[in-house]
Amino acid sequence: MKKILVVLCVMLVASVLFADAPGTAEFTVTTNVSSKAFIGVTTTAYSNPSASYTAFTNHPVTAAGDQTLTAYITSYSNNPAGYNIKMSATAMSTTSTSALIHYTVGVNRGNDNFITFATKAPYETTIYQSGPLSTTSGNSYPIILSVESESYNAATTGTYVGTVTFTYTAN
Repeated sequence: MKKILVVLCVMLVASVLFADAPGTAEFTVTTNVSSKAFIGVTTTAYSNPSASYTAFTNHPVTAAGDQTLTAYITSYSNNPAGYNIKMSATAMSTTSTSALIHYTVGVNRGNDNFITFATKAPYETTIYQSGPLSTTSGNSYPIILSVESESYNAATTGTYVGTVTFTYTAN
């Protein structure tokens, strides 16, 4: 009887020692983050990518000189390589004559760091380069505008229209 008990104890210990150990269990967590990119001329400055921005679409000029407007170039992106914003403008023109009204438009990047564009010497200028991004990044710069008095005062009757264009380019 002792032998049977010893054999049973050995079998019990052996079954515990050599029993299959449970493996591991795991799962993965994945997501796909969509591209976020926005550029607009807005009536309020950037606060966050979820905010609602009202478009600024027209500034009526009633006199030459510095203009008073509440408009911002607003942009944001989550592109890891970053993005650039360029600005260009056309002189105000009318269909009734070849006369042009020139103006200077620009952005105030803070600390008196102005980037301007004159319609007399049209070209495209870079106003913002983000560099690489590690988070969604956004900003706004106030837009400044000054209408040249010489061409404004010499203009003939008509409705004159000029366009300021901001272009977003992902890096």
